Amino acid sequence: MKKTVTLLMIVVMMCVFTAGCASLSGTENGALIGAGTGSAIGAIFGKGTGAVIGGLSGAVLGAVIGNYYDKQVASREQAAKKYQYKAKEDKLEIEKTTNTPEVVSPGSKFESNVQYTVLLPDAATQANVVEMRFIDSGKDRFKLSERNVARTQGTHLSTARVTLPKDLPSGDYNLITVISDGTQQKTVKTPFTVA
Repeated sequence: MKKTVTLLMIVVMMCVFTAGCASLSGTENGALIGAGTGSAIGAIFGKGTGAVIGGLSGAVLGAVIGNYYDKQVASREQAAKKYQYKAKEDKLEIEKTTNTPEVVSPGSKFESNVQYTVLLPDAATQANVVEMRFIDSGKDRFKLSERNVARTQGTHLSTARVTLPKDLPSGDYNLITVISDGTQQKTVKTPFTVA
């Protein structure tokens, strides 16, 4: 019971700290809060390795998306022709993803790029798209960001600049991107290595 109450308090504190840090641009603040919270969770629920696992979770939570860059790379007409779209149902396709560079050091930045096409039966309607990005360590998945964007129909390139915490352990990770238009959802994994 005591562990449950303590965990609940930590979760509430994480929410408060996360909301408070949303206006800050410093990656170190996010990493510090994340690592500290993760270590506290690990210390409560495990000895030795529990604190290490909690600290790893907190370190990943300290990653920050700084800026987004958006570009439409194909019009509705061009995308409809490419996919031989018949305008009977929504179409959502993730075409490609990249992480640039693919090998990064702790505390450095990389760009997460996803190119996707969204088509709707009504040519005049904008698509309401949800973009979510997660870091997957192989054992755990942590949400980096979620944003709602109104897109004109066609093919779009969405780029997010990710800053990693300085204490992120070396290893292989995946950046998971989820794109949803309200009726369909597509998910793709893009690997990167911290060395």
